[in-house]
Amino acid sequence: MKTLNFSQKGVSLIELLIAMTLAIIIVLAMSRVFITTGKLTAESSLGAGTDSTLMLGLISIDKIMQSIGYDSATPLAYGTNFAVRATDGTLIAKDTAGPIFVWKTGSNCQALANETNGLNLYASYSCSGTTIPSTGASKTLLMPIKSANTAIKNSTNRIGEFEFKVSDVANCTPFGIINSNAAVSGLVGKFTVEATAYSYAASSDSVARPIRNTTCLLNP
Repeated sequence: MKTLNFSQKGVSLIELLIAMTLAIIIVLAMSRVFITTGKLTAESSLGAGTDSTLMLGLISIDKIMQSIGYDSATPLAYGTNFAVRATDGTLIAKDTAGPIFVWKTGSNCQALANETNGLNLYASYSCSGTTIPSTGASKTLLMPIKSANTAIKNSTNRIGEFEFKVSDVANCTPFGIINSNAAVSGLVGKFTVEATAYSYAASSDSVARPIRNTTCLLNP
């Protein structure tokens, strides 16, 4: 009696199931890579746009502050003619940063304020001292960077926020002006304003990367 020998030809059901499982795993992995890459690309684009806006903001702030105290007949004083204030209006001491910078000319004030929709310029509002603008005061949005938490921002890295700090100096001169004897010349300033912007570049969820620009207040 002959013995019959059988051999398998084709693909078994088990092999087919294994192949399908591997295919599903590969598709899921590729989808995950696509989603992650898309997210990183979107965040990078948002971050680059934010940093570009911050740079323009620092340039605008510097230009605006150069005119503070122009044509004043008397020396200006911190707290009386210009000041950094908290969001509740509290006067912030020199050498300490705050979100609102206010300066006064006659009976009107102007202010730069870091707010929820970005950096706003209050061009003119009535005031008796260096008070912060009231709710509803006319303003212009200089830098449209929202302070609310986003995919790239949290309360630690503060990406997109601005703050200001006033410091006393012995003598300072504006950028681009050379003064060989500032100590005896009238062309010197007694205060500097440091504007700080928190950038996306080199920051992380837990690390803030500030960019600073210092303006000499020549007129005070």
